[in-house]
Amino acid sequence: MRKSEERLALASSAHEIGVFEWEIATGALTWTAGSEQRLGLPAGSLHDYPSWAALIDPDDLAEVERTIAETVGMRAPRISFTYRLRLPNGTQRFLEGSARCFYDQAGAMVRTTGITLDITRHEEREAALRVREAQLRSILETVPDAMIVIDQAGAIRSFSAAAELIFGYSAAEAIGLNVQTLIPGEREAWQQGYLRRYPASGDRRGVGHGRLTTARRADGSSFPVELHVGEALVDGERVLTGFVRDISERIAAEERLSLVRRELMQVIRLNAVGEMAAALAHELNQPLAAIANFVTTAELLLDSGAGMDGDRLKATLISANAQALRAGDIIHRLREFIAKRESEMRIEPVEATLREAVTLLTSGGQHADIELSFALSPDADFMLADRIQVQQVVVNLLRNAFEALATSPDGARGVLIEARLNKAALVEISICDNGPGLPDAILSRMFTPFTSSKGEGGMGFGLSICRRIVEAHGGELVGFNAPGGGACFRFTVPHVCLE
Repeated sequence: MRKSEERLALASSAHEIGVFEWEIATGALTWTAGSEQRLGLPAGSLHDYPSWAALIDPDDLAEVERTIAETVGMRAPRISFTYRLRLPNGTQRFLEGSARCFYDQAGAMVRTTGITLDITRHEEREAALRVREAQLRSILETVPDAMIVIDQAGAIRSFSAAAELIFGYSAAEAIGLNVQTLIPGEREAWQQGYLRRYPASGDRRGVGHGRLTTARRADGSSFPVELHVGEALVDGERVLTGFVRDISERIAAEERLSLVRRELMQVIRLNAVGEMAAALAHELNQPLAAIANFVTTAELLLDSGAGMDGDRLKATLISANAQALRAGDIIHRLREFIAKRESEMRIEPVEATLREAVTLLTSGGQHADIELSFALSPDADFMLADRIQVQQVVVNLLRNAFEALATSPDGARGVLIEARLNKAALVEISICDNGPGLPDAILSRMFTPFTSSKGEGGMGFGLSICRRIVEAHGGELVGFNAPGGGACFRFTVPHVCLE
């Protein structure tokens, strides 16, 4: 008997169990050794029903007494209850009790024997979990992104308040629907394939990455969304959590901004035309006046009978033709300058863009006498740019360098093409030659239309166009003479980091 009692006491101590007996007639409560101490009470503190009831939380006492009364009324063989015990030091314990009930022949309860289990830690963990769940629910119901939880079959298991607002379904209506009803998008086949393959293979392609797709509201209307998919393990089952953001307003704002930019660029072009009008009139007057003079000379030669001198007449007409072509070239360049071409900004590789531009000028063995070298920094790898327009800038700057080197004395002729990331985190592209450099008279006004360092052969549109293109990319184009000799042009474009 003693060994049995010792084993019971050991088990009670290990599992925070208290064993009690309650004699109804006397009201006496007796506990196994250590039971009261494990609750933080001196031995003998719970010696009768009143001393036990006095420590029960008032909110729980009424329920405990009701349970006892119902048990006695039904002569039930067992009774169970859960309550909070308030200790004298101000703390409380959560207890769960279960007892066997004994009755006399008249049906009156005479004795109960049972156990109490201290479940304080369990209740505290449950309370903390409930607090965290409430906090999470509050966060999810206030964030603008919709949250949708789906199972492996694609059925919706949870639907947040934001999802109700975005999609127009109530949670009750949405739960049970297949997610394809809400997010068919352009990747429907991929999504279905993912839902089929993921449970078996664990293939995580698409999980944790955002993508743009199309969603459908309850009224059938479609709208653009940004979708992020995550995974979780709930009760041993994998579920997918989709966070959906309605980007209709963002796209509309981007379209409005794009329209404003296009209109602004057109205004800039028109303003540029206005700035050039006077200079253009002056520039065209020169070849037109020359044409008139040459034609008048030819007419005089014919009238005087000297027209029989074919060589002289031919030379006069050739000169007139050259001036006419020059006037036409001026007008052609102007049309190119003001042509309304939309920029197509994309993520482009810097090195490939530069090398293609060089190929445009050097194919067929042209400029073989000029040594081209590259100094391309690995961190200046990608840019956000219109590839064709950037190549136009590079080709124009290279052509200027080649033409400058053509007038250089015999010797090593070289052009260095450099790309690096500057302190402002922009891709900085430089094209430098070892030619004679830029004349001082040109340096201060090299980007003004009709300003050229090529004398009679140049019309000064190239650098002006280049600067406009670079500024449209949010960059800057500068030109200067290198300390060691030669001209150098440098421009910047936005950098893109793909890591």
